[in-house]
Amino acid sequence: MISWMQKHRKYLVVTIWISTIAFVAAGSMGWGAYSPGSGKSDVIAKVGSIDITNRDFQSTHSRIFNYYNQMLGGKLTKEKAKSLKIEDIALEQLFNNTLIQNYAKDLGIVVSDEEAVQELLTIEAFQTNGQFSQKKYEELLVSLNTSANEFEANIKKDLARKKLFVALNLPITDLEKKLLYSSIYIQDKLKLKVIDSKNLKVELKEEEIKKYWESNKQRYMSQKSYLLDIVKVDASTIEVEDSDLKKLYSEKKFLFKGEDGKILDFDKAKEMVVKQVQMKKAKSSILKKYLKFKSSKLKADESITVTDQNSLFAMEKVHGAKVGEYIRSIKTDTGYISALLKEVKEPKILKFEDAKIMATNDFKTIKEDEALEKLAKENLDNLDGAKELDFINRDDFEKLDMFSKDEAVEFLNSLFSKNDSKGYHIFSDKIAVYEIVSQKIFDKKKFDEVEEKLEDSLKNLKNRSIEGGLVKKLKTMYKIEKYYKVKG
Repeated sequence: MISWMQKHRKYLVVTIWISTIAFVAAGSMGWGAYSPGSGKSDVIAKVGSIDITNRDFQSTHSRIFNYYNQMLGGKLTKEKAKSLKIEDIALEQLFNNTLIQNYAKDLGIVVSDEEAVQELLTIEAFQTNGQFSQKKYEELLVSLNTSANEFEANIKKDLARKKLFVALNLPITDLEKKLLYSSIYIQDKLKLKVIDSKNLKVELKEEEIKKYWESNKQRYMSQKSYLLDIVKVDASTIEVEDSDLKKLYSEKKFLFKGEDGKILDFDKAKEMVVKQVQMKKAKSSILKKYLKFKSSKLKADESITVTDQNSLFAMEKVHGAKVGEYIRSIKTDTGYISALLKEVKEPKILKFEDAKIMATNDFKTIKEDEALEKLAKENLDNLDGAKELDFINRDDFEKLDMFSKDEAVEFLNSLFSKNDSKGYHIFSDKIAVYEIVSQKIFDKKKFDEVEEKLEDSLKNLKNRSIEGGLVKKLKTMYKIEKYYKVKG
């Protein structure tokens, strides 16, 4: 990620601002958790002499939200974001950055308009054929709903921060690079013996399993369950008019695309359109059933018991309901249901008979691990038939032809994380037992190849260390005033 940012730094300011668009808009719809409480318009906090606005918060929150959302494959929900405490992370980042801005300001570090303009001119997203395009710049400002002054003010903040850390930057020494090289690229010469463990058998006695269960009862609990009376609408039974299908297709044809990403024509998309219309009508139908169900004019279709593990629908609405409360509508794979929460059963310890299969599997795993450990230790001093490997480092997985690539990576990570001259690593179907015959701490040729990468890594490490120490000190120098109130 760091190397990507360095390579594409000219795009970074724009990328960050673009990522803010959706979230700033979403803030007005309830995503933002903080509102001004100081009487100052839009100001939620003050650090030293610098105000922090709600827009600052929304921008920072957006960047962090988008980062986690990408990590989770675009599946970060509002609820998940709350559990990750993204709002707290955003505020902490805002406070830390503003502390640094205060310090740069007090040191007299300034960024001129000319410097900001020069930085702006280097942003490739604003260029056409290598030349700055005023049109592209203005179009982006419009799309961001921001002014040139605000955009350029943020460029100045970023440049002032860079200037400060350039001033604080400590040079990287050759010794530091060599120490880092040695920790990463140390090479081991090995004797390696691979033992097949697929046919290893363990004996399990019922009294031992029961004794294990007795000692670990708290691990074997029933699932929390919810008893629901439901009425339902099966979308596939709903008849649809051709006019309804064409109307939906006309309004939302962009939703119906083929594998090539192109919009399908109506005939090819018709099956998908039918399902969309049926689900839409099912939602409308379940709301009518809900009103009758709630007023006792309609009996439940059935009673079901659901858990988080066996439910055929999302459980958020069930979790939020109280016993005796009606849930208006829940989407399922086949349509919609409306439900009355009748009872909630809390988890309880399972009887041995009910927990036996799970306890047996867990106990078997423990016994197998013990047997594998015993077999590995028995072979530590008996490396007859071991293969001798020339010097390898943690990247030399291709030299371990006795393993698959994933196994080789796993073994090397294990090997270079331990300090003992002899050891073993246990796989699911084999054991690798080894002895380190000798080590090579430094290889000049390899060092020359990776020196630039090592220097970049050390700079990042030092910058993070300096920034962390600086922020800690600045918290004792500048007052942080919080004006915001938590919404809802």
